[in-house]
Amino acid sequence: MAEQMVLNQKERLISILRREPTEKRTFIAPDGATSMAVIEVMEKTDCYLPEAHGDALMMAKLAIAANRLTSAENIGIPFCTTVEAKAIGSTVELGTKEKRPKTTAYALESIADIDRLLPIDPGSGRAKVCVEAVTIVS
Repeated sequence: MAEQMVLNQKERLISILRREPTEKRTFIAPDGATSMAVIEVMEKTDCYLPEAHGDALMMAKLAIAANRLTSAENIGIPFCTTVEAKAIGSTVELGTKEKRPKTTAYALESIADIDRLLPIDPGSGRAKVCVEAVTIVS
């Protein structure tokens, strides 16, 4: 009888990328578009969106739980793609636990406005929260 392989997440991902067999099916949830921070995960952690967008510890707990409670092989931070939009000067609505954040006003209206873009500062705003959350899960 063949010995069953048991891989950790990193080994499994590398094996999948090499098209080698693994002991289970898996997937990667690339934050923003397919966040695994769903209501069931929020309920199990008592960490809810939109509050977790602004709290590094809640963000980290929610991201870790999404990884552990699903078959996702990654820990996805942030939970949306509006962090950068907000950092460069766009207006963002954070949504609710059922609705994802969205950009409500863009930082520029045409390429001619490029000089109006703000530089992204990883030490402030939601970008800082994301950096802190990544540090917690590391």
